[in-house]
Amino acid sequence: MKTGAYFIGLMALMVFTVGCGANNIAQTTDSASTDPVQTPEAIGTTHCNKASANNDFEVKLMSYADASGNRNNSFIRLKITKIPSIYVSDGLDIHIKKWTVSPSNITSPAPGAAPYYVDTRIDFKNSNGSYSAASSWNYNLDCDSCPNLVWSNMQLIAGSLGIATTDAMYTNPVSFFERFQPFLDLKEAKRDWKALEVNLVNSANVTVRSIKILIPTFAANPSEYQSSHPAELNKIHPFINMLNQGWSTSQFQTEANTYCF
Repeated sequence: MKTGAYFIGLMALMVFTVGCGANNIAQTTDSASTDPVQTPEAIGTTHCNKASANNDFEVKLMSYADASGNRNNSFIRLKITKIPSIYVSDGLDIHIKKWTVSPSNITSPAPGAAPYYVDTRIDFKNSNGSYSAASSWNYNLDCDSCPNLVWSNMQLIAGSLGIATTDAMYTNPVSFFERFQPFLDLKEAKRDWKALEVNLVNSANVTVRSIKILIPTFAANPSEYQSSHPAELNKIHPFINMLNQGWSTSQFQTEANTYCF
């Protein structure tokens, strides 16, 4: 486990990043590869997503926007909106993994293979909506047993920024993740990542909660999404259970935009 001195030393590397910006720009592709094209929002796509597990673990994703509102799917913001009390009491770690599926429905990495962890830092959301980097890219190394996003380390980050030990952001994980949000680097030249797996893992490396979630942007209408994606991805579309609701593409897009943060 990383020490407090290590985290405090990282503060010298703090950089300023820009907030999410306007909500009306997105990519026309759901790719998370290197140098995605940035264009005005395509009709029917969403740059936000939400998924949950066990009614007590929930995450949201939102594609990164620069100061001009251009979106880049190589970078994703993750917001944890629910997390079980055992995250603290059992000393659970948060593992964030990236994966994809071929047109023939072959998952990569294959089941049982070494996972691809996401390069992650923790950003602090300021009161004006902008972000400051609260940590460097030092989480989720390619190691199943490396504790990185455990609660004690999150408290070290809060403390290094002067958050009082009596503050809710220091004592309550939900309050912490309201303002301290994982910022994910997904860019890779040779692979097109389609989804994330966000797991809560105990000290024995057993997963006790697991969420699979599509990486924005993607077609908000599940019927449109199904037409061009394999089954393993279709089944985790946020609206897959609403195929027969009679909703229009615009209605699906409007609902998906409520997941933005």
